[in-house]
Amino acid sequence: TTPWLIQPFAHGADLVFHTDVDDCDTPLVVAIDDRGEIYVVLAEGEVDIATAPLLGRALEAGLAGGRPTVLVDLRRVSFVDCTGIGLLTQARSRAHQDGTRMRILAGRAVARTAALLDLTATLGLHEPA
Repeated sequence: TTPWLIQPFAHGADLVFHTDVDDCDTPLVVAIDDRGEIYVVLAEGEVDIATAPLLGRALEAGLAGGRPTVLVDLRRVSFVDCTGIGLLTQARSRAHQDGTRMRILAGRAVARTAALLDLTATLGLHEPA
């Protein structure tokens, strides 16, 4: 496994990074910024069947922590397959059941795939960020 790297974030909190690479050398970097009331998950790269578990672990940690808000920033995701969209759908459903507000900031790749699968409203992508 790749070690966690801790680097300072812009507002002074620690930002925890974890990187995974699938068999096709497609990297996914997931950063976590735990701001107390808000748990932020930032992802950059490609979310596919091989790298989705990394994003899933970050989402699970945020939802398990009992924070009122989980913010998922996917604006730097360049590709997402149906595995990644399914993961987001499950996480959003769990958040709703737990009373956690989950906001997804989708970039072009995530918004496009969600629209193709008719899951834009389910993921809350129609709501202002």
